[in-house]
Order: sequence, then structure tokens, then C-alpha cells
Amino acid sequence: MEIRKNLAKKIIIDRAPKKQESLISSIAKKRSIENYLFASRYIKGKNVLDIGGSVGIGYDLLLKQNPKKIICIDPFIDSEKKILVKDKRVEFIAKDFLENNFKSNSFDVILCLGTIFYIKDHKKLFSEIKRILKKKDFYL
Repeated sequence: MEIRKNLAKKIIIDRAPKKQESLISSIAKKRSIENYLFASRYIKGKNVLDIGGSVGIGYDLLLKQNPKKIICIDPFIDSEKKILVKDKRVEFIAKDFLENNFKSNSFDVILCLGTIFYIKDHKKLFSEIKRILKKKDFYL
């Protein structure tokens, strides 16, 4: 019976008004931060592209590692007001990654954390990543 009560509480919290963070949203945010913590090990002094980075959740972890630059490309960045990070090394581009105009071999590290599921053309995604990623660097 106690398990049912706890489950019911979680369902109610999950349906909370927008001002309160839902359980699912909270879990997703924590997972995102864990992913950025892992990625932060590989970006010191690097040019980083974050595909689908949203408003910069977890960028504080990346910036502590002193990357040269972070570019976040996400078609759903709809307002400067919602962006969480204000740093001269971070640039937000409201655009679909598959329609990018980045130069070839321009990034040391490319992050695509939790975004691949939303991109329909995986062949084009990986083709573009291969094109813009420097040859001896990597994709997470």
C-alpha cells in the first residue's frame, strides 16, 4: 500500500503547475548535468560544438575546464532571456544542426548528449559531424 501512495505522490508531482519542476523534468536535468560532467574531462582548450544544448544546462561544468569556445546549436532556442550562461566563450545559435554552415575541420570536440533521438536523418548527422570535426579529435 505504501508503494502505491508513493507512486501516486510522484504522479501528482509530475502533473504540477509549470512553475514547479516535475519529477520527469528533474530526472532529465540531473542526467543532463551528469553527461556534461563526463564531457568536461575532454574540453580543456578546445573548440566545442554542442548539438541540441538547449539553454546551457551544465555549461558551468564545461566552463570550469576552460574551453577555447563553446557553440551551442539548437533549433529550439527561442529567447535570450532563457539562456542560463552569459560568457564570452559561449555562443548560442538557433538553427537546425543539419542546416549548419560551419567550416570543415572546425571543432575539436562535438557533443550530442541526449539529442540523437530527435534527429531523423542519422546518415546526414554523422556525415556532418565527420566533416566539421578535426581529424584527430572526437565526438561524444
